[in-house]
Amino acid sequence: MYNKFTLFQGNTSFILSSFIFYIFILIYTYFVSDPIFQFYEIEGYDDSFRDLDNIGVFSALLIAPVLEELIFRGYLTGYRKHFLLIIPQIIIMLIIFYNYFIIVSLISTFLIFLFYYDKKRTEDLISNQLLYFSIFFTSILFSLIHYENFQIDSFYFSLMLSLIAFLPGALYLAYVRFKGGLIYSTITHFLMNLSILTINEIIY
Repeated sequence: MYNKFTLFQGNTSFILSSFIFYIFILIYTYFVSDPIFQFYEIEGYDDSFRDLDNIGVFSALLIAPVLEELIFRGYLTGYRKHFLLIIPQIIIMLIIFYNYFIIVSLISTFLIFLFYYDKKRTEDLISNQLLYFSIFFTSILFSLIHYENFQIDSFYFSLMLSLIAFLPGALYLAYVRFKGGLIYSTITHFLMNLSILTINEIIY
């Protein structure tokens, strides 16, 4: 199986790797994804404190980190008893992408099938394969729900841009959540949003 770390137990290798990935995400944001958006003259990626009202800042720094971590990564413990907490994600996906009900339903059915098939092989923990698939699924969904951040007319292009902008960060937060815990991923999510708003305030 896999090893789990808990928050603040002095695991310096995890803290160091988290910090390195954090810096990598910021570099990726400003040297890869942002230049792509600038090339296509897309708006919505450069929000800073001056662009948000008090409610917007409160949402970005507190509400979003707490709710998004609970909904999208709360179940990523590796334990079977927590896995079905993925259902709220499926419901959100059905609501947002209602025009693609059949596709979403098929994906959701496949996930539930994997869970029950996996149950035949392990008792308390899900398998590595199901864990990795769940992390990838959750990260893609987390990325796609941000498609309205980009002010463009093409729905499919906005989905693609959402993957470009958010998928690396989503995978990173899933890693932090699994290795460190939900509190750690929530704090990291807050710091990421704070860093991006602050840097945007300086450079844009």
